[in-house]
Amino acid sequence: MFCEYYDDNLNDSIGPFYLSWSDMLNVMAKMKIGKSSAGLIKPEHIIHGSTKPVFYLHLLFNSMIQHGIVVTDFSNCEIIPIVKDSQGDVSDSLNYRGITLGVLFSKLFEIAINEKISPYLMSDRLQFGFKGRTSTSHALYILRSTVDYYTSRGSNVYVTSLGCSKAFDRISHHGLFIKLIERKIPLCLLLILIYWHLNMFSIVKWGNSKSDPLDVPLGTKQGGISSPQLFSIYIDDMIKSLHKKVLVVT
Repeated sequence: MFCEYYDDNLNDSIGPFYLSWSDMLNVMAKMKIGKSSAGLIKPEHIIHGSTKPVFYLHLLFNSMIQHGIVVTDFSNCEIIPIVKDSQGDVSDSLNYRGITLGVLFSKLFEIAINEKISPYLMSDRLQFGFKGRTSTSHALYILRSTVDYYTSRGSNVYVTSLGCSKAFDRISHHGLFIKLIERKIPLCLLLILIYWHLNMFSIVKWGNSKSDPLDVPLGTKQGGISSPQLFSIYIDDMIKSLHKKVLVVT
């Protein structure tokens, strides 16, 4: 499927997906002081520093778009275990959650790429999570209103729920790539996402010690800007299928 898509789109123009200088300035404007990141470079260095690094980042980002790859450091993340319950058993691994940090320049590139791919990542109107001006509370409101409507008229209501534990971490990379191909995402951006996901690795940081690199064979990029949208399109077919069945029954 990928080979066919690659051959069909190999000669497509990359021009519309390069980052303009205006795009770069918009990306830089989204940085916030005080945000944590892996490595030595922090948002303050860019915000209060010279514009020269932005110029070179602009060249780097467009080079990666042209060649369909990301530099190795962009695929690396640091996982810092944080205690959930300080009054609980701190020797129990289940009492920890991992905070994932990437290098600042990786986050900036994600912001820039997300602006380019967002139009291709639209999901069903019944999917409320990870969208502007909507949340799961709206889904719960619809559920509550529906139940109230039928029970107030003497009808029974039967509800089935599906819980997905650690859903972001269990996404099949190849399954995700199929979804992206079906969305006809531009080839230059598809190559970046494929390369990025197939070369992800993490290290665990504990105090001043760091683990050996660990491959990440499943899941979206931890803490990634586009990860919620990628998860949304991954499960979107299921929601659309249920939506159609409900309409047929109605």
